[in-house]
Amino acid sequence: MKKIIFVVLFLSFIGNSNFAQLKSISFFSDYSSALSKKLNVGEANAVGGGANVQFDLGKNFSISFEGGYKLYSISQDNQLIAWGWDFWNNRYSNKIASDLQADKNLSVVINSSQKLGIIPVLLQLNYSYDLSSKLILTSSIGSGVYFYARTLFVIENWSKKFPSENYVFSYSYRNFAPEKKGNPFVVSAGFDLSYEFIESFQLKAGLGYKQILLGSNNGDRNFLFENELTTNLGIIFSY
Repeated sequence: MKKIIFVVLFLSFIGNSNFAQLKSISFFSDYSSALSKKLNVGEANAVGGGANVQFDLGKNFSISFEGGYKLYSISQDNQLIAWGWDFWNNRYSNKIASDLQADKNLSVVINSSQKLGIIPVLLQLNYSYDLSSKLILTSSIGSGVYFYARTLFVIENWSKKFPSENYVFSYSYRNFAPEKKGNPFVVSAGFDLSYEFIESFQLKAGLGYKQILLGSNNGDRNFLFENELTTNLGIIFSY
């Protein structure tokens, strides 16, 4: 809650300040890849997008507010057991084993799928340098919060043989585990290269790095990586 209040107060300050004038609004899509991973995660990659609102501070400096959404696909060793789902570990898996033992014509294939959804809220300080009349290089540093939710579901593919009828009946369904949520702080750094193709409109491409500041609370412990690298493509509307 303190993190949310901080963001709201800062945005209110910017919105009511006379020294910060609206400079641009941009929309982008991005691709992220986790670097230092935790909890036996093998692969973690995401696609997403968002918007950035930039305010001019003068002398090539600006400050911006950025928000969006990204969805990570996660590959984690033994992710179903690692989730710590009491219903599955203590009750349901035992029922499956009992059902299979009681009926030799019954079989099941069990898979699981895990996702990590992130809503980033970032505040950034930017410095722009004109490489030419239309080409601009912008570097940025910032900080913010990652509001995330990890989800996991189990896919059960069941089959039952009826030997007398020479028939196999198959069906499948999903079991959803309880979500894991949190909101760790992050710090960021990166740069964008933008090109004005018509007046007031620019195309941009960028590269960014984010370090997640993980603490000892449950939400931070459940986060799956320590840092990430992001590339983005977008369009800027200048004022």
